[in-house]
Amino acid sequence: MQNQVGVYAQDTAQIDKWTFVFSGRYDDARTHVTDRPTGAETDYSSNALSGRAGAIYNFDNGVSPYVSISRSFLPLTGKDTLTDAAFKPETGLQYEAGVKYQPTWLNDVMFTASLFDLTRNNVVTSDGVVFNRQIGKVNSRGVELEAVGQLTPDLKLTAAYTWYDLKIKQGNPVEIGKVTTGTPEQFGSLWLDYAIPSDRLQGVSIGGGVRYVGSSYADSANTQKVPDHAVVDAAIRYEKNNFKASLNVSNLFDKTYVASCNITCFYGESREVSLTMGYKW
Repeated sequence: MQNQVGVYAQDTAQIDKWTFVFSGRYDDARTHVTDRPTGAETDYSSNALSGRAGAIYNFDNGVSPYVSISRSFLPLTGKDTLTDAAFKPETGLQYEAGVKYQPTWLNDVMFTASLFDLTRNNVVTSDGVVFNRQIGKVNSRGVELEAVGQLTPDLKLTAAYTWYDLKIKQGNPVEIGKVTTGTPEQFGSLWLDYAIPSDRLQGVSIGGGVRYVGSSYADSANTQKVPDHAVVDAAIRYEKNNFKASLNVSNLFDKTYVASCNITCFYGESREVSLTMGYKW
């Protein structure tokens, strides 16, 4: 059982073409752990100050470079299987720099490119069956690309790609320099929405896209690899006046693939169809 109380404050300041964001948060977490096989009980508490600071400069031509730094705090429950010690909170420190671009000739589209460096401390890994370990320090650095907006009045684009260089920096000596198990280093997605410009089909839109997940490792020695995979999704929507309905299909072609392995392997979700309807008044 875990109780957490936090106090949060944020301020945004704009000076000429500069925009600054500052935020701070103080958390106090108290955790009670009961070992059911033995009945042993453990109480522990943790607290930390985290926050974020960032700045962006908006040029007249639509280019906006930015920088940010942020600290994170995540209380954890459970114990290390090997040491029987209660998990320490996970903390993180991230630096990010990038640029946003909104073309003057394409006002409804935003492009973003960023570089980041994230260091996480007290990371917990699991073999998926029995063992949970708090390994120490993991660093990930990489690049993120994103494009979002209306290409035409009827066609909307959402696209993203992330590439990581992920390494264990502190922990078991034989694992230093390796990638944590079950963690892909690439992600990508592309989605297009098209609103049918027809009086007879007014309010109808169709969408489709693909999700890509890169390969990952199944063991801490990084000798066994889980292949990458991509699945296709689709949707058809109708919205008029106060009524709206949506039919969504994930993994449209019902592709069979292994999502991740960590001693135990797990298949990805098969085709899933969902229908939602809503009315507002």
